[in-house]
Amino acid sequence: MRVTALQVGDRVGIKDSADFLHWSRFGAITGIAGDPSAANGSAMRFEVLEDGETYPVPMAPGLLVKLAPRGEQGAPGDWIAQSFPTDGDQPGPKMYFENPADVLAFVVEFADLKLDEKLKVHGPAWTEQERTRLRDAGVELA
Repeated sequence: MRVTALQVGDRVGIKDSADFLHWSRFGAITGIAGDPSAANGSAMRFEVLEDGETYPVPMAPGLLVKLAPRGEQGAPGDWIAQSFPTDGDQPGPKMYFENPADVLAFVVEFADLKLDEKLKVHGPAWTEQERTRLRDAGVELA
């Protein structure tokens, strides 16, 4: 995503780290700081008001994913994964992904960790190849 694609008023998903494929928090951009013309965007910071918080905080562009308007098919956030512990503990947070390829990458990583949790995923559209890969990893499709 290009840094310039984010604007004041945009709804965004917030990642815990720029390396993550997913996000589990949401917010809205309330301001832009820094030089938007910086070649690599490193000087750019966005003021983001996270849902449920009182004050916006500055965030780097790498932590933000622009969300499309509600109801728009194939929009970032339509692909969801959630873990459910097998010991009856509370489910993990819903994690939102930009596309099915990122979900599949996460599922492979999750399965390799051999966690005592079940993973359920949902997406608006899956190819038969993606469905097979998910099922082979022991994932329930919602």
